[in-house]
Amino acid sequence: MIIGLQVRHFKAYKNIKYIPIGHEHNFVAYSGENGAGKSSILEALDTFLNNKTWLLTKNTNATDSYICPLFLIPKDKAPRLTSNFETISNYFWELEQKDKRDQFFEIRDKLIESHRDTHFLIFAGETIEHKILFPFGDSIQKSLLKELEPNFSEKNFLKELKDIYSYVYIPVEINSEDFTKIETVEMQKIFNKEVVNEIKKSLRPKDIENINTRLDSFVNELEGKMEGNYYYDTGDTGTKKLTQTSLVDTILEMYFKKRVLMKGSRDKVKLSKKMSELSAGEKRESLINLVYVFLKEEKERDKIIIIGIDEPENSLHTAICYEQFEKLKKVSKFAQVLLTTHWYGFLPIVDRGLVHFIKTEIKEKDSGSDEIVVFDQTVDLYRYPYQTKKLPKDFSLKSTNDLVQSIFHSLTTSNPYNWLICEGSSDQIYLDYFLRNIKEELNLQIIPVGGVELVKKFHTYISLPIHEIIGAKNNGRVFCLTDTDANLRKNGVVQYKDLKPHIILKRLSVGDNHVTELINFEVEERQQPIDIEKSLNPEVFLETLIQLEVDGKYLIDTDGIQNIKGNTTTGNLRNWEIENFFSDEKMKDDFALKYISVMAERFDDKYTPTWVKEIIDFFSK
Repeated sequence: MIIGLQVRHFKAYKNIKYIPIGHEHNFVAYSGENGAGKSSILEALDTFLNNKTWLLTKNTNATDSYICPLFLIPKDKAPRLTSNFETISNYFWELEQKDKRDQFFEIRDKLIESHRDTHFLIFAGETIEHKILFPFGDSIQKSLLKELEPNFSEKNFLKELKDIYSYVYIPVEINSEDFTKIETVEMQKIFNKEVVNEIKKSLRPKDIENINTRLDSFVNELEGKMEGNYYYDTGDTGTKKLTQTSLVDTILEMYFKKRVLMKGSRDKVKLSKKMSELSAGEKRESLINLVYVFLKEEKERDKIIIIGIDEPENSLHTAICYEQFEKLKKVSKFAQVLLTTHWYGFLPIVDRGLVHFIKTEIKEKDSGSDEIVVFDQTVDLYRYPYQTKKLPKDFSLKSTNDLVQSIFHSLTTSNPYNWLICEGSSDQIYLDYFLRNIKEELNLQIIPVGGVELVKKFHTYISLPIHEIIGAKNNGRVFCLTDTDANLRKNGVVQYKDLKPHIILKRLSVGDNHVTELINFEVEERQQPIDIEKSLNPEVFLETLIQLEVDGKYLIDTDGIQNIKGNTTTGNLRNWEIENFFSDEKMKDDFALKYISVMAERFDDKYTPTWVKEIIDFFSK
């Protein structure tokens, strides 16, 4: 992956600027005001990796301009010129830090223990004159080039470095019809097939030779009847025969260039539309759908694929925004996704991603003033519940509003969505599994928003517009689910009776005989804290702990379970020693994934918690 980028005199970035990307997650977004330099980041990568036009900053010296990505490359992805990669990587892994403010060293030091043996760390780019550049100044450049002597080729190394990656850039302004043609470089990267190679496979040299022989014979026969007065010739000194290359060009021209992407199905041709006939929103939706269809599953690819998208939400109806970002979230499991956006509804729902907030500031100098780009803050969405207070207030508020609008509009479409809003990513893992049989049928979306207070906030915000559809039939519904926290009695929430067929907020609670149940979210004086882990079956729970090979002090003695058909509540277990086990959010997710794996392999649906049926009944009425 590419984990950082340093540029000089490229579009919005005057002078030397380090641009953070990040190594923690594959999903990376840039948010901020117009003109802050978000698109320049994606364009710089397009210029470097795809040799596109160099976009210089105005009034700067072109020869000083460069683009220099920071690469973290799995060693098995660089099979050629390995010695060059080893030399350069070792140099940067071992480079002595002299400037404490340099972000490279902060990133390097976080990675060195976990990645040094398995990855190349390459901080290299090129100038506008296509010469290699290593940052940190001339002395570092000369020192490293000397280590690479005597057989180092700048041109070959840069080509090999770029060839490790397939970068597809989708700007806001794009000719969708041309972009989506099969023969374009971008689409072939997405398909993971090169059209020319596919054509060549069908053109055997023996067949081409036979065609040339037959045609030569035919032409000679014609000329023989012309008594030497006339003959057929190409009129140039080049080859007079068909070649594989000429046939490939002809097939591309005749077979592919006349074909355009159509929206529709072959059995309903009259209802289908060309890309050129679609609205701006439909075109944008189609582009992201294509990326999703071909990248949603892990496939063996020769190259590391990176998708850069400017404003995926551009021209889209609010109702569709969530769906498009959800697709990009899934794509990020198998490809690096870099995007710019003004739609902040994804902030609470993308659980594995980074967001860099950008703004511009005026910097006063002796020679005048300059507008500079400032990376104001970076938020790790895995820790979103714990970082919302740190977000700029306008981003935090708009993220809630954007998502609420998207959810509300989706409730009233011809094929309405249903929504289950829960607290955390581990909750989502369990609920995805427990409700797997109805998700597709009911068009059910399960989203974690990061904690009980945010679930309550979403319930309050969504309840307001839902007043408009009270009593309406065939609309989607919203179920909000929370744990029961120790201090919950201090924080009640208003639920309107006439809205309950459309939206409801319930929480997990300890019922009779240690069986978890759902109760209305109301203020109560006495409550026993319970989260989703304490609402699971103790038998499956124990098997999960065994398969995770946890420390013995965290195991459960089956003899100590008072009600084997109950749940793993504190009262149901006599030797409960596991409270601290879930203090780490990552362990909650790891345990959840193992739990549903154990359930699928060894237990049947009778071990699905009884409270899940109430959720199913709510959506199925």
